[in-house]
Amino acid sequence: MTLINYLAVDEELELVTSDLRDVILRIQGVNVITPLHPSTSTTINRSHSASFARICVEAVEVAQIWKRLWSKDELEKLQERLKILKDEIDRTILLAILEPRISQDHRRDVRTTIAQLMSRHEIFATCRTRDLSASGRKEDSASLPVFAARVEVLDVSKSDEDQTRELVQDSILESLKYAAMSNRYESLPEAHPQTFEWAIHDSNDNNVSRENLVT
Repeated sequence: MTLINYLAVDEELELVTSDLRDVILRIQGVNVITPLHPSTSTTINRSHSASFARICVEAVEVAQIWKRLWSKDELEKLQERLKILKDEIDRTILLAILEPRISQDHRRDVRTTIAQLMSRHEIFATCRTRDLSASGRKEDSASLPVFAARVEVLDVSKSDEDQTRELVQDSILESLKYAAMSNRYESLPEAHPQTFEWAIHDSNDNNVSRENLVT
């Protein structure tokens, strides 16, 4: 079906709709206003008959056009889509009705979960307090040499601690050295100035000297 055919169908539908509207208005006018002359009533009746006959003919044409536009399978697909749309609307309405109750139940579940978590936290805190108390009692009953050693560690000054730290670090670094390791990178021999000069020459140049590749 081409675009021209679709336009023709739309025009025919518009004509039929316009005729129906005209018939309805004329019928309403006849019912309200009593004709003064018999000839006018006869003219209106003839006009109605002609319009009705034309509408019947055009209705048959419109029905045939619709049959050509929409096959049975397409109509069934449209009905299926309408059914799906109706189900979605029903589901949305149902959710809108049940949402307040669902939200209330959800809040109740959240409060229950929070209460359970708080209860577990209190139990854990109680157990931890008991363990700390027991550990404190064990430390109080510890031997004097252990307590004295801890006090001696706390009495070390900051300067002594820094000095000891530097000595330990130097000892560790010294132990990681090996015999062939140089102290500074400047001690490596410097390459000859023309060692890598061959890299800027054409690779096809066979006259490039290879004597400067070694120092």
